Amino acid sequence: MTGGAATLAGVLLRRPRQGKYGPDGESRAIPGANPALATRGTFILWFGWFGFNGGSELKVSDIGEANSVASVFVNTNAAAAGGVVTAQPLRGARCPPAFSVRKGC
Repeated sequence: MTGGAATLAGVLLRRPRQGKYGPDGESRAIPGANPALATRGTFILWFGWFGFNGGSELKVSDIGEANSVASVFVNTNAAAAGGVVTAQPLRGARCPPAFSVRKGC
């Protein structure tokens, strides 16, 4: 409830973004996000997964625990790689061949 109330207060105080609506009230498209910042955020999230997932083992006191943490790191990296391998063909099927990072899809 607190998050919803804070969001409502923010919307009422901030108003819509400049250029979102035309003079007669029609909605205008706003260009997508910055690809460089999106990529940076993806790498930060990926790095955070290693800390969170590896930290879930809680200790590295002997060789068995160290191997367990190493397995968690490999699985975390394999999951990220699997996501990329899955997303690339799906994006390729949806976007035209002349895809540009600047134009988006």
